[in-house]
Amino acid sequence: MTTLAVDLDGVLANFVYGFTRYVREIGAWKFTSDYQPMAWDFPEIPDRALFQRAISTFHEQHLFWQSLPAYVANCNSLAEFIGKRPEVNIVYLTARPSPSKGPSALVQTNRWLRAQGLLGDATTVIVVDNWQRKVDTVAILGVDAIIDDHSQTVEGVLKLALTTWGSLMVNATLLSRPWNKDADLPRVDTLKMWLDSIK
Repeated sequence: MTTLAVDLDGVLANFVYGFTRYVREIGAWKFTSDYQPMAWDFPEIPDRALFQRAISTFHEQHLFWQSLPAYVANCNSLAEFIGKRPEVNIVYLTARPSPSKGPSALVQTNRWLRAQGLLGDATTVIVVDNWQRKVDTVAILGVDAIIDDHSQTVEGVLKLALTTWGSLMVNATLLSRPWNKDADLPRVDTLKMWLDSIK
């Protein structure tokens, strides 16, 4: 049975929108409605102290993960795939810190996925602390293919496959975003393109 790992933030959920909304609230920093960072550390925010404060505390906002907007086209493509391919296991694999109060990141993620119609009999939700844990989880579960917008995660999975199995036993693919444009890795422009490649 095929097992796929699908990232959330940057693939299904619009983390950039939620994070920049929070930055506006605490620092009165202005973003255009179509703003996309050119790198992971949001270099367009010149006040680095503001960025550090925001990146350290954003997840403490009430229901932050649960209230993120969806990348609708990607969610729709995945919902269609799940309906057509019930024999495929889908693992939602995401690195998200939990708030110190209120529902955990795992609870909020489950609620979000349920609202998008993306939970089913063959889906599993795994929330880890960081991208390295995502790589470890891919190995532990024997994932056949993973899609992520984080270049280090994709690169880490490919390196693990080569060092552990001596070949690229895992199809690790980057979903193209402005913040990963410089990574020389296998990539697709849409989630549908990746799903269409799954045999």
